[in-house]
Amino acid sequence: MFTAGPDTERVYTVTQPKVSGNGSASADDQNLTVHLGAGESTVSYVVDGAVADQGSHEDVRWQVASGWDVTIDRLTVSVVTPAEPQSITCLAGDPDSTTACGLSQIGEGGVPTAEQDTLTPGQRVDFAIGLPNGSVPVNERIAATNQLASAFALTPETGIGLLVLVVLLLVGIGLLWYARGRDAKALAGDVGPVEVLARDAGGHVAFASPDGVLPGQVGTVIDEHVDVVDVTATVIDLAVRNYLWIDEVPDGEGVLDWRIVRRNPADDSLTPYEKAVYTSLLGDAEQVRLSELRGKGVDLTAVRNALYSDVVAKEWFARRPDTERSRWWWAGGGIMALGIVLTVVLALTIGHALLGFSWFAGGALGAARGPCRPVRDAVARCCTRCGVC
Repeated sequence: MFTAGPDTERVYTVTQPKVSGNGSASADDQNLTVHLGAGESTVSYVVDGAVADQGSHEDVRWQVASGWDVTIDRLTVSVVTPAEPQSITCLAGDPDSTTACGLSQIGEGGVPTAEQDTLTPGQRVDFAIGLPNGSVPVNERIAATNQLASAFALTPETGIGLLVLVVLLLVGIGLLWYARGRDAKALAGDVGPVEVLARDAGGHVAFASPDGVLPGQVGTVIDEHVDVVDVTATVIDLAVRNYLWIDEVPDGEGVLDWRIVRRNPADDSLTPYEKAVYTSLLGDAEQVRLSELRGKGVDLTAVRNALYSDVVAKEWFARRPDTERSRWWWAGGGIMALGIVLTVVLALTIGHALLGFSWFAGGALGAARGPCRPVRDAVARCCTRCGVC
């Protein structure tokens, strides 16, 4: 192999080495090894990869001497070609030198020859001739010296893989845009007034939940999350409905605090998530102060599970919003992990590592867009828009 350019090299293959005389020769993928004893010997072998297409001509190039561990007194080169050469180049000396050989010419009959006296161990002779196009078959082979860069090179195979990924991503973005567009269209419509106050026969005014939708449910439908504000709204609603009593009380240092008192037991009129809120606040106690809740904290896991199950049971969501988001996140993370493994394996074996990277990029996009996955149905979109389901 010899350098052909930045991060590339020309690859030659030497086969059928043999020695006529006192010596031996062998060749493998990396080296041509010749051992010669005293006396006259003739070394012959076949070189593949020495003919390159240079556009205006064909370039035949070979390093006729290199790597010898003894001094060569004189080297003579001559080449028999099917067409008269157009040019000749011969360089001698250390591997990176540009010193011309002692003699290089195209002699009578169009035979290129070159001579060089005294090559010390490690020095070489590079010999090249230019032939008219079509004189001999072109067999040049170029390989990348940077295997990592080669593995990530854009090839027809990786190009097709990336094109398929782009098409799939465009389809996914189109579906997401269509689904989100339904939410946006619902929110853009005109909303009429919603009556939230009801009067009984005696003229008393009370809050009336529009169409039976509870505060915690509305908050969950709007942002697809069960937040503390949804729980707080539920607590206030329970107080309005006479299950709890909330009043302001001073503590021992004159600082105001809030007290939540049990008024009526949690009966079957409450939804499971409202019962979970009721139990999480009071437990077995008759009353609790807000400062106590801040100190010990409130485990809202049961409330969240019950409220997510409630909005699914009412068919406002096809699936629990939290599990829908996590499903996309885990699926995207799994594809990313597979993409990393595939990229490493391809880079270390056959190349085309961009195919593995495309899997990684697709998984990353899926994981990032998981929170944007629309899961509201038509009724929930209506509820989001006007608060009436």
